[in-house]
Amino acid sequence: MSQKRALVLPGKILLGRGTLSEIGERASEYGSKALLIAHAEDRERVRDILDESSARCGVEFLYADFPGECCGSVVADLKNFCVDAEAGLVIGLGGGKGIDTAKIIADHLNLPMFSVPTTAATDAPCSSLAITYDEEHHFVGPVRLRRNPALVLIDTDIIAKAPERFLVSGMGDAFPTFFEARACRRANILNNGGLSSLCAYGLAELCLKTLLEKGEEALMACRCNVATPAFEDIVEVNIVMSGIGFESVGVAAAHGLAGALESLGATRALHGETVAFGALVQFVLENAPRDEIRTALDFYRKVGLPLRLSDIGIENPSREAIERASELACAPGSVVHNMPFEVTPRMVACALVAADKLADIYF
Repeated sequence: MSQKRALVLPGKILLGRGTLSEIGERASEYGSKALLIAHAEDRERVRDILDESSARCGVEFLYADFPGECCGSVVADLKNFCVDAEAGLVIGLGGGKGIDTAKIIADHLNLPMFSVPTTAATDAPCSSLAITYDEEHHFVGPVRLRRNPALVLIDTDIIAKAPERFLVSGMGDAFPTFFEARACRRANILNNGGLSSLCAYGLAELCLKTLLEKGEEALMACRCNVATPAFEDIVEVNIVMSGIGFESVGVAAAHGLAGALESLGATRALHGETVAFGALVQFVLENAPRDEIRTALDFYRKVGLPLRLSDIGIENPSREAIERASELACAPGSVVHNMPFEVTPRMVACALVAADKLADIYF
């Protein structure tokens, strides 16, 4: 007997040059006031566009400074601000943590929410997940929300002006999407109440194909701060294809190792950088074909993704530290267990050591 399938999507996605100028028009569909959460410097970079769109469309943006962490106290303060202001919409502008904070506030208040990323560093803007931390910046865990953003507004002119490291990190976050989707599919993982749909799995495949074809060209465009068609393809990969792919198909070892790698010292690495190295560990765990490993390493070298533990700030970890991190990675409920075979701490420890040496074998 067949099982139901699930496909999870945002309400609408608009991607292209100059799309931020439409924010007032889109926000006006939800009332005359919108709470806009962003780092002050992120907001000020686009303040002229926001103010012009606000005035033209008769919508008041209530600017709330995001202090930098998606944690309980920040959510509580900004939620009270939103209630007092009687806003009918919550907008998260900037990076993943600010957007996730806006998602949580909108969920608590049962309000619609817009994601407006200013970098293509993660696939967070499309999802109904939020990653939370405590006030000391320690990882707490994901929170599943009731709905996805009503609108994901992606202005590629703005994203093209962001540092190239963010684009590369986004590629690192997106690269394992297919391999993790394949693992989840083989393991019959239920995600969002169902098996993966053909549509979501196809997006995961297209995600990888587009990265390999357009990643280098997009990076060149980013270095020139221009939004070429190839650049926009990769922005769509990083934010949209990867976002819908991971949420509708699932993640596995590559993402499940991120916390363990942070515990080993990768605290200054971006999320996509740790996930990219996690993908190499996943390849070792599943004894991946040689051509898949070579393809990954070649791509990483071309765009500047991490090939070794030292590339994410982990220098000569002790065997004891690796074993502790591996225990953490294999904690009950970890997505490491979405692999289509049993994964033990001993397997992860061995795979971490071996993944660190893959580049030495292939290059």
